[in-house]
Amino acid sequence: MLDLRQRIFIAIGLTAGFIAAVVLLYIWVFQSPENEGNGPDSVSNAGPAAPLSQSPASSGPSAPQTGPVPQNPGQPVEAGNKDAYLVKNVARVFVERFASYSNQNNNSHIDDVLILATPKMGEWIQTQALTQANAYEGMTTVVISLVIETLEDDTAEVGVEAQQMKESSENEETTYRSGTVTLAKEVGQWKVSGFFWD
Repeated sequence: MLDLRQRIFIAIGLTAGFIAAVVLLYIWVFQSPENEGNGPDSVSNAGPAAPLSQSPASSGPSAPQTGPVPQNPGQPVEAGNKDAYLVKNVARVFVERFASYSNQNNNSHIDDVLILATPKMGEWIQTQALTQANAYEGMTTVVISLVIETLEDDTAEVGVEAQQMKESSENEETTYRSGTVTLAKEVGQWKVSGFFWD
């Protein structure tokens, strides 16, 4: 038979376990999808960068420069709706895939992002093909910050900050870059219409 001390420890343990189970069940049932790490504020750790042959100052096609101005200049647009979530995710995926490449991947980074781009942007993307080589050079880009600068019914602009790790057979170098992704809504889907490094 159990003595009094053992029965008290068992009772306390069962009570604490029951309380922990109720709290975890409550969190699991009532937690929204945005709070699970896949929401509009989550970012991934890999992303594309400008091709090795492209200088930081070069850029592709751009959205019209006359666009909507945020209601509070200098204040990011709140990310509390479906379009904000989609715009941030399309921008993140595009930057990470397009700016992550190597000279030995048969330009798969270009094929990966064509579906995310408008036709005009797709034409520019295809001009960014890298020459394949035996001596390895590659870039891995990780988006570390996304801020929606403007968001209208059919256009958006997202500020991007990314970490880029450039590798070659001789060395590795890590840099940080800022840029802008412009998007347009085409047939109900957000597509990248411009991408620029600052």
